[in-house]
Amino acid sequence: MWPFEGREGELAAIVSAFRGSDVNAVTVTAPAGMGKTRLAREAAGALSEARTAWIGATRAGAAFPFGALAPSLPEDEPATGPLNTILAAARQAGGWGGRGGVVVVVDDAHLLDEGRPRSSRTWPPTASAS
Repeated sequence: MWPFEGREGELAAIVSAFRGSDVNAVTVTAPAGMGKTRLAREAAGALSEARTAWIGATRAGAAFPFGALAPSLPEDEPATGPLNTILAAARQAGGWGGRGGVVVVVDDAHLLDEGRPRSSRTWPPTASAS
C-alpha cells in the first residue's frame, strides 16, 4: 500500500473529533478519486480503541431498503422491514460500546438506497451521548 502522506491535518481533525465529546459524526466529501476511502480507513485505524463497522454501499445493495446495513445485523435477529433493519443495526452497534467505542464508516454513501435520507438522523446510532 502507498504511504499515507499529505493529509495528516485532515486525519488529525477526524480523530480528534471522534475522541471529543461534542461531535457525533464526521462527513468526508470530495470528488471521486480524491482519497476519501483511504482517509476514512486511516482514521478508523487510528481509532484502534474503537470497534469499526465498515458499511460499503453499492448499486446492487440499493435495491433493498437499508441493504447496506445487512452485514451489521446480528445473525440471530432477522430484519423484517426497513424500520426493524435499522433498529437491529442500532442495537448491534450499541452493544459494541456506544459512542466512543464504535466507529461506523459508510463508504460510497451516495449509493445508499432511497430510505437512507429519511433515516439519516438515526444512523449512526449512539448509546450514551452519530
